[in-house]
Amino acid sequence: MKSLTIFLSFIFIFSLTGCSEDDVNISELKSRTDCTLSAAPGTDALALCTNSSETALPNDNFKVVAKCNQPNSAAEWTIEEGSIEIVSIKTNTEDGFTKSIATLKFNSDFSGGGIRCKMNNNLGTVASTINIGLEQLD
Repeated sequence: MKSLTIFLSFIFIFSLTGCSEDDVNISELKSRTDCTLSAAPGTDALALCTNSSETALPNDNFKVVAKCNQPNSAAEWTIEEGSIEIVSIKTNTEDGFTKSIATLKFNSDFSGGGIRCKMNNNLGTVASTINIGLEQLD
């Protein structure tokens, strides 16, 4: 019985110290600047994802990432609807993918909306839209 108590105490202490703040920050940073995309070679595909949920509050800022499996694609971002501003756009080619990150600001009268990214490349054009709803507070 005493060994069980020691074992459970060890597990409890380990669970308190097992994750460092640095581990959380590294994975959080990666999710803010990358998107999972799987597509067959020679095809044109685009994925959109956010660094948070697909909801926002008025005056929030967050990033939307577009990832295309064709290098050197030209990214074009547009607000489809809603009181949203594009603050900045950074586009680069990395590991054979074009990645474009749009930083968005949700204005004080934001109640939902959508943003669209279109990528133009040697295979043509591919586009995707992500809808962002108004976050509900409990």
